[in-house]
Amino acid sequence: MSAAAANRNSPNIRVVQEDDTGGANVAPAPFTVQEVLALPVTVDLMTTARALGISKTVAYHLARTGQYPVPLYRVGARYRCLRSTLLVHLGIADNTVAIEPSPLPREASALR
Repeated sequence: MSAAAANRNSPNIRVVQEDDTGGANVAPAPFTVQEVLALPVTVDLMTTARALGISKTVAYHLARTGQYPVPLYRVGARYRCLRSTLLVHLGIADNTVAIEPSPLPREASALR
């Protein structure tokens, strides 16, 4: 009997497969800076958790206990976070600037 087969038969040893992620306690891969900057104005709890590198279970626990690292807003049964708050927490500068529309040229014919 091989060592792997012996380990599978032992009640105290758990054989971990390569694709075994451990369920909901594994945090998904975090966003890149470009992905965070492309987020909408408000984001849901799981998107915020992914940006922070927090697992689903931990994210909901922190949200319920009021210990989430960034301020959350409750909208019905859902949690939302402002992108700007998330950017500040992550230390990412939002270089997007609201562009003011340029004034229309005043022509003499338009004033008549």
